[in-house]
Amino acid sequence: MNAIYKIKKERQNKLSAAMEEVGMFFAFSDTQFEESKTPLIEGDKYLSLGSGTYLPKSNLDKWKEKTEIINKWFINEVEQQREDYIRYELSNHETYYTGDIDSAFEALEGNFSREEVQAVFNIERQKEENFSEGM
Repeated sequence: MNAIYKIKKERQNKLSAAMEEVGMFFAFSDTQFEESKTPLIEGDKYLSLGSGTYLPKSNLDKWKEKTEIINKWFINEVEQQREDYIRYELSNHETYYTGDIDSAFEALEGNFSREEVQAVFNIERQKEENFSEGM
């Protein structure tokens, strides 16, 4: 399994564990809300984070802290494999077929410059062209 895929999977697992710990849940109707809501401490209320995401208001700061820790961990892991991560997203977003790096650039979440992504794209595309010419 690709190392970048493993890092992304681990990040998702960490986020899922953090969501469970803070009582975060998703609901898109009143019925789903009633079925999914997590217990509240007395005097607490549910807070909507948008897009059907809720958590007890008292856990908002805990959620922010946990996501900050997870994101710092993720950035550190990715930093050690910058070009591999860019290649992963370029491939994942089929940029070699479309020639458009925009969706891959957005998926990289602002951790890379457009120039850096374009440079990796150009190198990989050139490798492909050189391979094709040699056939």
